[in-house]
Amino acid sequence: GIRLATIGSVPVYLGWSWLLMGGLIVFIVGPGSAQAHGPVTGYGIAVVYALALLLSVLAHEAAHAVTARAFGHTVHRVVADLWGGHTAFEAARSTPATAAAIAVVGPLTNAVIAIVCLVASTVLGSGIPGLVLGGIAFVNGALAVLNLLPGLPLDGGRVMKAGVWRLTGDPLRGAIAAGWSGRVVAVLSLGLVAGAH
Repeated sequence: GIRLATIGSVPVYLGWSWLLMGGLIVFIVGPGSAQAHGPVTGYGIAVVYALALLLSVLAHEAAHAVTARAFGHTVHRVVADLWGGHTAFEAARSTPATAAAIAVVGPLTNAVIAIVCLVASTVLGSGIPGLVLGGIAFVNGALAVLNLLPGLPLDGGRVMKAGVWRLTGDPLRGAIAAGWSGRVVAVLSLGLVAGAH
């Protein structure tokens, strides 16, 4: 992908696949927004939403990276891509507590962004800046909730894995339990989507 920056010796990449996500957001949001605010402003808002999602994902992954480094792990890279993003780090010295902490800070970061943007949106009112911040608040709230679902590969699944590891003393059992939970979450999510239609 595209190397965006190097922060504290950690390279930050934008995966080529993320461009598909950004384009999809502009394609979905742009027409309706253009109808309401005119083409230039409308598609400008759509681009802002796409960039805000990218920054939200990078903030999420940066939280993982900073926490991993705080626990003495070597962080290899941070990547934003079509599937959201990931932080690659050396986890050989992880414990259940550090693994859970590294996992949970990502969704918590999105929750904080959501709260800040929601408050700012309320203060600004119903104009375009308030509307955009309200949208960013919604997206970050959704990212926080989604990532806390208890199944791999989500962060909630990593927290679950750490919990089972702590109870059993076996990280493999934790991974198996969180993996099966992830399958259940995926099936239930598909069921909810199908039921909504």
